[in-house]
Amino acid sequence: MIRRYRADDLNAAAAVFTAAFAASPWNEEWSVEISRTRIKELMSSPQSIGYVYEDSSGIKAILCGRRLTYLHGPEYVIDEFCVSP
Repeated sequence: MIRRYRADDLNAAAAVFTAAFAASPWNEEWSVEISRTRIKELMSSPQSIGYVYEDSSGIKAILCGRRLTYLHGPEYVIDEFCVSP
C-alpha cells in the first residue's frame, strides 16, 4: 500500500534509506542517525510531502519531496526516493 508519510514513520524510513544507499551502486555508509536527520530535514518544510510503500512486514520504500510554485502552477520536486534492497 502507498500512503502519505507520517512523522511516526521516521525510524522505519531511516532504516530503508540506510540500507538502500549502502547497496550498489552507491555503497555509501549512512548511519541510521544521519539518515534520520536527513529525512527530518527534508520533511520539515510546510511544502514537504512524502510517501511510503509498506506491506505487512513494514515500510519498503520512501519518497521525500516538496510541492513548489512554478511558472505555470504547482510542481512536485522529488528530493529522495529509495527502496529497500
